[in-house]
Amino acid sequence: MSEPMSPALASANHSSIGARRIIAVGGGKGGVGKSVLSANIAVAFAERGQQVVLIDADLGMANAHTLFSIERPGKGLGAVLDKEVANVSETRVATGVPNLTLIPGTSASPGTANINHGQKQKLLRQIRNIDADLVVIDCGAGAAYNTLDFYALADSRLVVVTPQITSIQNAYGFLKGAVHRVLIQCAGSPARKKHVTEELSKARGVAHLPDVVARIAKTDPELAAAMHSQLQYFGARVVGNYIYEPKEEIIVQTMGRLCRDFLGIRATTLGTIPASKHMHASVNARVPLLNRHGSEPLAVMVRQVAALLANEDVQHVREGRITLPKIREPQAATLGPTRPVVH
Repeated sequence: MSEPMSPALASANHSSIGARRIIAVGGGKGGVGKSVLSANIAVAFAERGQQVVLIDADLGMANAHTLFSIERPGKGLGAVLDKEVANVSETRVATGVPNLTLIPGTSASPGTANINHGQKQKLLRQIRNIDADLVVIDCGAGAAYNTLDFYALADSRLVVVTPQITSIQNAYGFLKGAVHRVLIQCAGSPARKKHVTEELSKARGVAHLPDVVARIAKTDPELAAAMHSQLQYFGARVVGNYIYEPKEEIIVQTMGRLCRDFLGIRATTLGTIPASKHMHASVNARVPLLNRHGSEPLAVMVRQVAALLANEDVQHVREGRITLPKIREPQAATLGPTRPVVH
């Protein structure tokens, strides 16, 4: 059984400067290796001496604790939703890996997958404010709004795919949903959100998002500029998993072209991870690959993915993404344009 973090460490978050880097790992459907990759990326950063928090953001079928041999993880995010704890940092548990703690998800609790808007905003705000060098969010499968909002919280947004056409289709659908969600949220005010939603709905069959932004620019240049910034700095990163042959890497790379041509975002392929009996064995042994087979070529590849992520300029991304104010001031017409809020 895991040990909870000390009250002193847990409460330190309340005066923190927030997470210095947030990475989210998502995918179109379950079974592509999201949780395993999330866990091992978290271990790779912890090996570098960084303070890392891994969050299992699956609100219905959480299992990240299993990968660290944690039998009874506690309620985790559920404790925040049930108001048993005031702050999500109080639910952190030790993983047995130095510098790495886990915030478990929720499971076997009816209704927890359907949290309301207020509960979700509270979780998102508290996750953003966690005092850590890195927060890794292992998102649930699918494209529900809760999942997309956890994914959108990140600086770097990984999508895991396998070299099957169905996986590529599902992953593209997931990213499309995430991009739409980000574009709507960045609009700020209800009126602008409605405008973006309507324009996206009109383009459902076309799905070429830069054209949508161009149309909006004719009537609301400020909104279009914010949307353009979100596309430019979206931060999608593709990781191919369960690769059996080199030619399958080409299939994974089609994600980048789809995202560029239709979504107007760059989706860089960070790496392709071959199918491995060592990875399979580490999952069954409930020990992260980097701890069980740390010198294997596969473990080296995971560390290379982590190194690429570590070199990304988080501050540049955060400053580049523009979110407009939630309320348009009535005097804006006389005082000049509303100043965007930069996250």
